[in-house]
Amino acid sequence: MDERAKVLLVTGSVLLILLAIISGTILYFVKGFGGRQTATLQKQSDSPKPAASGFDAKPPSPSPQTPAKPGEITSSGMKSYKGEGFEIFYPKNWGLLTCSNSKNIELDPLNSADFKDVVCGRAQKPITILVGNNAKCQGTEVDLGGKKVIRSKISITGYTKYQWCAPTLLLDITHRVSSDNSPASSKDDYSSKVEEMISGIHFGQGS
Repeated sequence: MDERAKVLLVTGSVLLILLAIISGTILYFVKGFGGRQTATLQKQSDSPKPAASGFDAKPPSPSPQTPAKPGEITSSGMKSYKGEGFEIFYPKNWGLLTCSNSKNIELDPLNSADFKDVVCGRAQKPITILVGNNAKCQGTEVDLGGKKVIRSKISITGYTKYQWCAPTLLLDITHRVSSDNSPASSKDDYSSKVEEMISGIHFGQGS
């Protein structure tokens, strides 16, 4: 082998060695980068997902609201209501409705729920109490608990209307009874209970 062939052989061997080193280095870096990327993706997949927010999050349910309670339970187990210049006592299982557009109140023997500041037009409950009404009432004068009250009763088929009026006391109380469950009336007659209430009214105790 001549000198030139030897030089070419040595040069080719060196080039092969360099190529092998370069290829190995490239392969090492490629594998290393791929392993780090796989580890990063695995770590992200193992991380806990954030809680839902925005429109996905459900707001807390509002707490249930109860009707206003204008009546107070007294020591006798009755409810009481203090109006302007009077205080009335009524059964604790009756409901009370107060008007926002007048001093009038209504009583419901059929439902114990109380409602405050209702815009009142027509009667809504079986018993209405007009406050400040000084209309001239017609009927029979009776004494209820030392109070001079004019009482009237009008009955037609299936319907009865009681009215107790005391012009000097500025109260006008009406109770409607109907057998066909007419609006603002009751099937049962509570007139005797209403007269007990009138007997127990206290005057001069404003709200």
